[in-house]
Amino acid sequence: FNYTDETECQDWPCSNAYTRCNRKWNCHNAADETNCPDNPCRPNGHPCISILTRNFTCLPLSRINDGIVDCAGGYDEQNRCEQIPNSSIQLTYRCFNETQCVQREVHIIFVEFHQHYYLALLQTNSSLPWKFSTRIIPQHRCLSIREVFPNHIQSLSRWHHAKQYHIPCQKRSNVTCFYDDDYFMCLCNMDRHANCFKFDFSHIYDCFGYNYYENEGRCFVDNRTCPTASSCLCKECYFGSRCQFTTNGFGLSLDIILGYSIQPKVHFLQQPNTVKISTAVTAVVFVIGLINGILCVITFKTKESLAVGSGLYLLAASITYFVAILLFALKFLFLILSQMAIITNQSFLSSICVYMDMLLKSFLAVGEWLTAFVHIERMWTIKCGVKFNKQKSKRIAKNIIFGIFILTFLSFIHDPIRRSLLKDTEEERTWCVIRYSSSMQTYASFINILHFLLPLCINFISTIMIIVLIAREKLRTRRETTYQEHI
Repeated sequence: FNYTDETECQDWPCSNAYTRCNRKWNCHNAADETNCPDNPCRPNGHPCISILTRNFTCLPLSRINDGIVDCAGGYDEQNRCEQIPNSSIQLTYRCFNETQCVQREVHIIFVEFHQHYYLALLQTNSSLPWKFSTRIIPQHRCLSIREVFPNHIQSLSRWHHAKQYHIPCQKRSNVTCFYDDDYFMCLCNMDRHANCFKFDFSHIYDCFGYNYYENEGRCFVDNRTCPTASSCLCKECYFGSRCQFTTNGFGLSLDIILGYSIQPKVHFLQQPNTVKISTAVTAVVFVIGLINGILCVITFKTKESLAVGSGLYLLAASITYFVAILLFALKFLFLILSQMAIITNQSFLSSICVYMDMLLKSFLAVGEWLTAFVHIERMWTIKCGVKFNKQKSKRIAKNIIFGIFILTFLSFIHDPIRRSLLKDTEEERTWCVIRYSSSMQTYASFINILHFLLPLCINFISTIMIIVLIAREKLRTRRETTYQEHI
């Protein structure tokens, strides 16, 4: 609106759609926080604890940042006595009836890493410069009270077990800091006494509510006052510029394997060798698959092949694999063209994203099941011998083929429902992502494993049974050879 996305946020009016009622004073007189739903002094005042009476009062806007401290803690003089320069970490406050601001420097820095807290800096000399470097090592990790106290002390209320907080410092010389997960962070000082203070363990890294990262990725900004850039810290097993990809589940998609190798708006000849080699391999596989599919269809479409059920299975499997290889080639082509920003139509890309993977998975799974039923049919043919009914076999095969297609496609119906496009404005890419809950992720993994392992087991067991049945038939006609030799 009004081209605000193309201007520096420092140049915006102090009271705008982004700053209104965000619980932070952006205007000199805090006008952007007046008449807000959670302001008990609306429409034209701000809550204040009087430094004279210690009672609650509503302070008029005219007395905010007027150079006179009216509220406890200098709450009404934030612009005068609180500064956060970009080059250093510095907080200053003005005392009551004083003209000088008192500086309060931050002496402690903690780093949260993989759900553990580390003491990165403990500054004892306030005159040291703020530009420094440090290393995070295991010895700097702050221990949880579960690691330093027995269970009977942990079961006490916070204020009861807080009385015991000096014990870890006195009895364990290697302990530098510890915490109780929800309230206190404690440091062991030079005298081996616990110095405890309230600590925010529930900080939410969501870039002030504008977190656009996926899969619970943590969002960090370069400046809390006027952020111009953000970065993301992904959970374990998630990756990507917006944590949109995961290594969880069964198998990896083509987008994950090749997507980041394709450079947007770069000619194909200037693409990395990975992309060129992948394209060449895909082209060779497609040509071989195309020729193989055509020959298989011609072979199994003969009258002799279609006389029994196994011929129908083989013909259906040939057509299915032919369609699958065609879908794979199209998926690869659309991935290349979309990541190179040649195809940009969002409706078309959305349709490809939603349906392509589901169709590819379904046709591959159908092919596996049809191959499994070929083995079952052959085993049953050997077992029945001359009693085998070809017409009944064909009728059953047609019903089974229809049932396989219906059930397999229904088993993957969850896939298109959870797929959508993800626009990455920073890298100028469009990704096809899938968003699963933990229960849906379990179901999807189960379905993928089922369609892979069960036909494989059927093929293996059927092959063993075919060998056993053939050995038994030969044993009836050739008694001079043992059963083991026939096997």
